[in-house]
Amino acid sequence: QLPTDQWGTFTFFAAATKQTHYKTQLLPAAPLVENVGKSYGYPVELKGNASVTWSRGPYSVGWTMRYWSSYDVADLSVASNLIYATNQGGATVASQTYHDVFVRYRYRSAGAAGWKSWLSDTELLLGVRNLFNREPPFDARNSATAYSFFGDPQLASYYVSLRKKL
Repeated sequence: QLPTDQWGTFTFFAAATKQTHYKTQLLPAAPLVENVGKSYGYPVELKGNASVTWSRGPYSVGWTMRYWSSYDVADLSVASNLIYATNQGGATVASQTYHDVFVRYRYRSAGAAGWKSWLSDTELLLGVRNLFNREPPFDARNSATAYSFFGDPQLASYYVSLRKKL
């Protein structure tokens, strides 16, 4: 957190996961197989998110960035999976980044009387997921939607929340 007298408070957050190994073995005598980034059913090599939130008085504004690294469309060491690479136009599904924003107003009026007491401790939140309306990359292996499971084929979504603390 970075509090300032004039500009309010800035809160920063970042988290990332680097998956170094995800090995499986079909049979005890079979070799270990590395599966990191092999297709949508296995972990990607790198994923992360970062955010910054500005708050001053009853107002807050936030931005979040979500990231997933590219991954193989299928395990291409299996001959029957080569069709996925052909349909994909390459061996990998592209990396993806999405941006989300929100605006929040918290009405706090301690000791308010009359109708204002009904608004006391009320929060209004407005937000957008996938702000830039970014389409998830094509994934030939995903027969359900043909998009990467990490994205939303509905593109941007909007939300409104009104919360009252009792």
